[in-house]
Amino acid sequence: MAQTCCSLKVILENVESAQLHHLLTLGKGFPDVNSVLKHFKDAFDWVQANNSGRIIPHEGVNIEYDSACEKVKEIESHLTKRLQEHRKLLGDKSLRTSMEDKSITYVTIGKDSYLLEMPESLCSCIPPDYELRSSKKGFSRYWTPDIKKSLTELSQAETDKESSLRSILQRLIGRFCEHRLKWRQLVSVTAEIDVLISLAIASDYFEGPSCQPVVMSSSCTDEVPRFSAKSLGHPVLRSDSLGKGTFVSNDISNGGSGHASFILLTGPNMGGKSTLIRQVCLAVILAQLGADVPAESFELSPVDRIFVRMGSKDNIMVVLSTFLSIL
Repeated sequence: MAQTCCSLKVILENVESAQLHHLLTLGKGFPDVNSVLKHFKDAFDWVQANNSGRIIPHEGVNIEYDSACEKVKEIESHLTKRLQEHRKLLGDKSLRTSMEDKSITYVTIGKDSYLLEMPESLCSCIPPDYELRSSKKGFSRYWTPDIKKSLTELSQAETDKESSLRSILQRLIGRFCEHRLKWRQLVSVTAEIDVLISLAIASDYFEGPSCQPVVMSSSCTDEVPRFSAKSLGHPVLRSDSLGKGTFVSNDISNGGSGHASFILLTGPNMGGKSTLIRQVCLAVILAQLGADVPAESFELSPVDRIFVRMGSKDNIMVVLSTFLSIL
């Protein structure tokens, strides 16, 4: 919405409409949302979130998550450092070659991670506090008290990390809702511009003359309501669908001082009675929306209701009038 509204600003140079200038001017009708939107764009990897279904915040977005990630890295770094120490310790004591020292490594078996796996040739010189967890041909796997302590800390750190990750979406939504007034204003501006664009398109669609309607003042209670239209066309029907010259515009006058407040409309089947009623009602709706109407001139008092015939229908495009459709 923000991009669309910004792209429309180029029209302001050639438009005198005060309303459009207000709607599209930053800080007036159009709210400044760029900095807020940038925060959410930079908060996490949107492609990754869409593919995985999880929101992983970028560094600096969530302090709690950053702290948990840092703790996990510290413990993993400590375990890596301890592996080097174990290699050096066992290598020095057994006088093994450097190639054998490097054969000591961490492995994960089932749920047990960071198991010290070493060749049986080194097992004779391991300290007594090494806890045998499993073995395979030629190799044994151990935990040390330091590794077990680090694993407990790592488990807690990863739990804290997942906990903060689960709440990150709620926090982002909360942050989004803090700016609800800006979002509401942006939606309102976009909706109003959308309506104005739609009315402009509808005005270009009209066939024949069009004009701005004149709505008579209703401040005087003694004034007799009136409706007057000259060369009123149809807001929807056009010659490209009916055939050139098929639709005939109408001059209509109803109400006002000294005139009847109703029209008795008669005519043959397929004579256009329903079409006339509809074009008048559609034009009234357009006029009170503030749109142009398909007429040379159009005046009306404010209309508060339009009655609709329920159950009747027609299909003018295939030459079926109201009564023919019912039959």
